[in-house]
Amino acid sequence: MNEEQKQNTEDPFSSLIELKQKYADKSLDWYRKNANLPRRAYRTCGTLAIVFSAAIPFLAASRGLMSNPEKEIVVSVIAVCISILTGLNAFFTWQSSWQKRITAKMTLEYLIADWESKLVTARRQSDPQIAFQEASEATDALLKATHDLSANETSDWFSNISFPDSKTGKSPGQPSS
Repeated sequence: MNEEQKQNTEDPFSSLIELKQKYADKSLDWYRKNANLPRRAYRTCGTLAIVFSAAIPFLAASRGLMSNPEKEIVVSVIAVCISILTGLNAFFTWQSSWQKRITAKMTLEYLIADWESKLVTARRQSDPQIAFQEASEATDALLKATHDLSANETSDWFSNISFPDSKTGKSPGQPSS
C-alpha cells in the first residue's frame, strides 16, 4: 500500500486537513506571532513621546539642575527625540497595523472554527461522496477567505506607507488628532 492509499484508508479528509494546515493554520500562526509587534512599537513610542514632552517644561523651568547651555542641549535633544518618535509612528502607522492584524487574527480563528464545524457536519453524512464534497467546498471557502484576508491586509498595509508631510509629520491619509 502506498502513502496515498494509507491516507485514504485512515481518513478520507486527510488531504483537506493538510491543505488547511498548510495555508490557514500557517497564516494564523503568522498573525499570532506578529499581531502584537506593532502594538509594542505604538505603545512604546507613544509613551516615550508623552514622557519626553512632559520633561521639556520641567527642564526648562528648573534652576540649578544644570547650566543653561547644558539645559538647551538636553531640551533640544529631547525635542528631536519627540519628533523622531512621532515621525516613525506616522510613517509606519503602527496603531493601524496593530488593529488590522488583530482583526485578521480573530477573523482567521473564526474561519478555521467554521471550517472545523463544517467538517464535523460532513463526517456525519451517510454518503461518502456527499461528505467529501461538503468538506471540499468548506476547505475551498476557507482557503479563499484566508487568501483574501491576507491579501487585503497586506494591500492595506502597503497603501498606508507613505512619506510623512514635513510640516505636519503625518502620512497622507492619516487622520488628524
